[in-house]
Amino acid sequence: MAPQSAQALAPRLQLSKAGANTCPEYCARVALGLLSSERQGRHAELIEGRRKLRDLHPPLFARYMQGR
Repeated sequence: MAPQSAQALAPRLQLSKAGANTCPEYCARVALGLLSSERQGRHAELIEGRRKLRDLHPPLFARYMQGR
């Protein structure tokens, strides 16, 4: 995604943050946070996020780690 289009989507994504706080939603947010931490090189947050995802949903964590 081009930086310009990501910036254009940012206001809409901010609106979509309110949710039901279900386990699947939380797992998705953790996974998205992992991807963001990877791109930004935030190693400490990446390690913590991986631990969270592993504890929350082992199959999703395994799938995420397949590409790493």
